[in-house]
Formats: sequence, structure tokens, C-alpha cells
Amino acid sequence: MVAAAGAAGPPARPRTAVRFLPKLSTAPLKVRNFRLLVIGQGVSEFGNAFGLVALPLLIFARGGSAGQIGLVASGFGVGRMLTTPLSGVLIDRVGAWRVMMASDLGRMALAGGLAAAAASGRGSLLLIGVLAAPIGLFSGLFAPAELSVMPSVLPPDQLHAGN
Repeated sequence: MVAAAGAAGPPARPRTAVRFLPKLSTAPLKVRNFRLLVIGQGVSEFGNAFGLVALPLLIFARGGSAGQIGLVASGFGVGRMLTTPLSGVLIDRVGAWRVMMASDLGRMALAGGLAAAAASGRGSLLLIGVLAAPIGLFSGLFAPAELSVMPSVLPPDQLHAGN
């Protein structure tokens, strides 16, 4: 059977736009505490990124080897692994916000010590390792607190967009 000229085929399906990125809501940014959290953590992560680049360069500048960089990085990882489970207990007892603040203040003090050691030119490799490795301890305390603080910052209907 031959189709008649001009006969319509099956009905055309409407075209829908394909979204590769989810629709982002800016509603959580209207909440003051969420804005402060985003700004504060943005600044903190910016500093952390510089630290990840600067620390190996500082160790090399002091005559250190790749093995010594690995040793400091391992100290960071072991510290983080040890304190992450402890963080949940602390969050339950003193609150996520306090754990986050204590962790960030500890990391800031240690990073300040590293900066002073680098600027003075007198920081030995041992001192750099002693200051750098405990940053992992504070990072392990911080990560779970950061994840658990969101419900106290945003109303329930905005948690999905805030996360």
C-alpha cells in the first residue's frame, strides 16, 4: 500500500530542551547565615588551595625531597583519618558550628606558623612537617561538621538548593 501524497505520518513529538546542568536556585543566598557560610568557606578553600601548592614548593626550597613531601602528605592523611570519626562525637556534644570554628582557627594558626617559618628563612624541614601534618587533624574534624551544619543554617524547604 502506497501512502498518499501529503498524508501525515505519525504525530510529531514536541521537542524538549535538554538540560545538562540543574536549575540553580539563589533562594538560599537570601538567608544571611547561609551567605556568611558560603563566603567564609569560599575564602577558606581559596587559602587551602594555595597551601596545597605552596607546601611542596616550600619543602623543595628548603632542600627537601619528594619522599619528604610524601611523608608530610601522609601525616596529613593519617591525621585526617584519625579525627574524622571523633568529629561526630564532638558535633553531638558541642555543636557543628563550634567544631567548624575551632578547626578553622587551628588550621589558620598552623598555616600562620608555616608562613612565618617560610618568611623567616629559618624554618627547618622538621618544623615544616610538625606544623603541616596537624592541619590534617583539624581537617578531619572540620569535614563532617561542614556537612552537618546546613540544617541549622537554612529552612527545610531550601536545604536541597543550599546543598
